[in-house]
Amino acid sequence: MAMKFIKLSSGNAEIPIVGLGTWRAQPEEVQNAVLVALEKGYRHIDTAFNYNNEDAIGDVLTKWFETGKGKREDLFITTKLPNFGNRPKDAERFLKMSLERLKLSYVDLYLIHMPFSFVCNESNFTPQINEDGTFRLDVDNDIVGTWKDVIVIPKSSNPVRIQANIDLFDFELTEDDMEELDALDKGEKGRIFDFLFFKGVEKHPEYPF
Repeated sequence: MAMKFIKLSSGNAEIPIVGLGTWRAQPEEVQNAVLVALEKGYRHIDTAFNYNNEDAIGDVLTKWFETGKGKREDLFITTKLPNFGNRPKDAERFLKMSLERLKLSYVDLYLIHMPFSFVCNESNFTPQINEDGTFRLDVDNDIVGTWKDVIVIPKSSNPVRIQANIDLFDFELTEDDMEELDALDKGEKGRIFDFLFFKGVEKHPEYPF
């Protein structure tokens, strides 16, 4: 089934409305997942500096191009600024590091990964940790972001689910379907992801929850 696209506000680029999510996928796992996804028709791959799998994804993309299965301009690659690189002066250098890992000359979309910021440990490019185990917050850096939920990034490394996730262009949700889905909303009680694995993050002024 043909991929569908949304034209960006710039007017000269389009983004596939379904992309492959790669969070928490280990190098070998993500390589297999990206290869399967490309073969199934995915053309949008989503990764991030913090996922620590850009190198593995870059290896797959390089082989994909070298074997003639596709061209760089056929793909839409998204990666993200790490949460310890949110200051304007840091954006360019972390983008260059991601490009080197991905073995690409450009990415199609570069996002601010999280609204809150940590102080960078320059020795290993991770957030600095205080003596009490909390993350050292960068509270002087104000990030304002706007997100619009028009692109979906289902994460899977299972070939069957990768296929199922892209088979969605032959139906549309009715108003009754939407009401039924809305009724499933559990509000704050249903939240399963709050970033609290970053110890102390709830004290950051940009913490969203």
